[in-house]
Amino acid sequence: MRTDAIRNEDFLEYHKHLPELEFESFLEAIQGKRRVSILVNTLKTSPQKLFQRLQINTTPIPWCRNGFWIESMDSDWIGKTLSYALGYYYVQNALSMIPPVVLNPSPGERILDMCAAPGSKTTQLGQYMHGQGVIIANEANPNRAKTLIANVQRIGLTNAVITVMNGAEFGRFEQSFDKVLVDAPCSAVGTELKAAHQWSMETVHRLSSLQKRLIVAGFKVLSEGGVLVYSTCTTPAEENEEVVEFLLSKFHGEAILEEIQLPGLKCVPGLTEATRKAIRVFPYHHNSGSFFVARIRRRGKSHRQYDSTKPQSEAKAIRGDFRLLTRTEVKMISRYMQDRFGYNLPSAFSLVAKGKKLQRVYTRVYAFSGSLHELSSIPIKSIGLFIGSWEGDEFRPSIEGAEIIGKAKRNVIYLNEVEAKKWMNGDKLLKSVASGCYLINYDNMFLGGGFSNGREITNFQPRIFNIDVLK
Repeated sequence: MRTDAIRNEDFLEYHKHLPELEFESFLEAIQGKRRVSILVNTLKTSPQKLFQRLQINTTPIPWCRNGFWIESMDSDWIGKTLSYALGYYYVQNALSMIPPVVLNPSPGERILDMCAAPGSKTTQLGQYMHGQGVIIANEANPNRAKTLIANVQRIGLTNAVITVMNGAEFGRFEQSFDKVLVDAPCSAVGTELKAAHQWSMETVHRLSSLQKRLIVAGFKVLSEGGVLVYSTCTTPAEENEEVVEFLLSKFHGEAILEEIQLPGLKCVPGLTEATRKAIRVFPYHHNSGSFFVARIRRRGKSHRQYDSTKPQSEAKAIRGDFRLLTRTEVKMISRYMQDRFGYNLPSAFSLVAKGKKLQRVYTRVYAFSGSLHELSSIPIKSIGLFIGSWEGDEFRPSIEGAEIIGKAKRNVIYLNEVEAKKWMNGDKLLKSVASGCYLINYDNMFLGGGFSNGREITNFQPRIFNIDVLK
């Protein structure tokens, strides 16, 4: 591997003098191929079932339960399977799994993921919380927020709320969260090779200024005794140690840096005396890029009482184009699901509608398993899991909700391989079945819903999936 292919002299000079960095190994690693890894979505399957379906060999990632390296020379197909499209796993850098593990969320807590897109860490946090509590997943860029929403829906989180705000604006919600993740925008050195070619100290300083605003806002919203994790996927000290030191100085005696210990992780401590308890991973440690992680606790003992059992009638209004369904409307949907498909909507869910109200009919319906309290002041872009929409007198189930909400017992159409390929491309199916709404299944995986006119079945799903491997 050539180590002289990077012509950015400023980049080379900076990293040549970065403490703890093995320069030649670093240059070789950032030009090499990354090790491919996935996080199994335990909301939908188990590692054993998934690997049997995919027929792959894996190695467990020691610091992350349900995280695995793919042991295959050719793994380009791993993001083009049916299982991936349905959210059975997320293709995720092994190092990016560290921050949620260090944050260690618990069911029932109130979590803020301040810079959440594309959603790998949000969905990992959601798995650990088992649908209990609330994750506010924020993304400042509206286009990136669309990807975040799509991934949250694909994985099947029912307790996530998506917002589109400047992360620094969260500072006004003081002491509102039990835990905060600030996975900050950064120069991405070690994540992609073009970052080395485009790197400049001017960009680093600009990002460092933004990162300081974000970490301060994240700490302000943290309740007493709460934990903030700050992370980046880059190398400059100005974006890592300097940012953490800025926070520790600004909140001297109140912000406490805590030690991080993860089994099997090769790393070095933070590069300054004040940040020795933080950790750095360089690209040659695990052939998975760069990462910096710091865990900071707010001094004090938490007095927050989080109660996810309060009835939805006590909840305040929801901001944005959303509102709670009435009890009558909830009963109407529940009765339809029971009569048509043979399962009940879980009573723990609040049903939320989006769109204009037309003759007591809502366009899109979401199931939310978290607490609705304290959401009235937050402008919501998306909430909960999209489970379907009302069209006339029928409720049309979504592909996102078909497996998370309940397993249908009747009015299910089972497809063969040829039919499944056509269906996932958005095509209609020629099948003579009675008119009405059906759930579609292939190989024990639900593929959403469709409507039969007696001769053919129309696919409810509006998007076309990029699927090369039907497993």
